[in-house]
Amino acid sequence: GCTDIDLFCTPFTSTLAIRRLQLGVGDAAEVRSAVSDVETLGVVPVCQRFGRLQPRRFGHASSEDATPVVFDSDEYGLVHDYPEQFRRT
Repeated sequence: GCTDIDLFCTPFTSTLAIRRLQLGVGDAAEVRSAVSDVETLGVVPVCQRFGRLQPRRFGHASSEDATPVVFDSDEYGLVHDYPEQFRRT
């Protein structure tokens, strides 16, 4: 029943959702993702919400983590800055 996948070890899986959703600025959508923990290889379904805040800025929240994250992407939708976790160089 999941439409997306999310791996905790990389922000790239957020790219899959934001490119597929094609949100306009100010729009948001919920997706059901299969979240995989690379340490335990466990997979659980999680509801996640993505919102487009600006042309290259997105918000992300999940039912597993109450703290929303704001991240930036490049012109191709590739995530390049996921605060306090990842930074593309």
